[in-house]
Amino acid sequence: MEKKEYLTETNYEKGKKTLKLISLIVLIGGLLIGGSLITAGIVKSNNVKKNVNEAMDDLSNTSNNSRAEKDIQKDIDDTKREMDNLESEISSLETKKFQIFMEDNGLSDRYATIESEIKTKENELSDLKDKYNKYTSELYETQSGLGGLTQNGGKIFDTVTNKVFRGGFSAIDATALYIFGGFIIVVSCIISLAIYLFARRREVLAFTTQQVMPITQEKIDKMAPTVGNAASELAKGIRKGWEEGKKEDK
Repeated sequence: MEKKEYLTETNYEKGKKTLKLISLIVLIGGLLIGGSLITAGIVKSNNVKKNVNEAMDDLSNTSNNSRAEKDIQKDIDDTKREMDNLESEISSLETKKFQIFMEDNGLSDRYATIESEIKTKENELSDLKDKYNKYTSELYETQSGLGGLTQNGGKIFDTVTNKVFRGGFSAIDATALYIFGGFIIVVSCIISLAIYLFARRREVLAFTTQQVMPITQEKIDKMAPTVGNAASELAKGIRKGWEEGKKEDK
């Protein structure tokens, strides 16, 4: 059976090409995924801005559709006049009720009838007071520039909220897409660079060796004579000592 060799130049080149391909795939994949997330964030952010602008236009239209100040003031004056008339009628009925009580020596059918009429008038007066408070609040809103902003209460707020956060998406989500997409791009670039450098490690080592080789060579050339002389002197000393040792032995 023929022995398979792994440490060949062909296998090295094949492995290097594979690593370079993996590096390229990681880089392109990271750029595509990160770029897609960032693009989605831009689209969503633009949609949020569009919805905000539409909501502001709706608020502006609502304010513009509010009633004029003179019309509101007319309703306030008319309501106040009706309230004054009812209060006068109630006061007269109260006086009449007391007279009937005195004439009939206590409670009677006439007394009950006029008391029921007073209750009806008081309910009408209560409704007029509610209308009066409503008109005065509307007048304050118009004079302060709020216009019809609060005229429909929570209905306007719900409409604006639905437009700004339509589809359950907000500007915060767009920012998260920016961050996540940028993170993927940076990480993919780092991983791709690491794989590429690993594939070209022979070239990197050769370049590093070539960087220091002239200095090492010059160091050897300058140190060689000194080292040679020292070795020669050392050899002479050893030889001399050896010869002297032989003489002493004899």
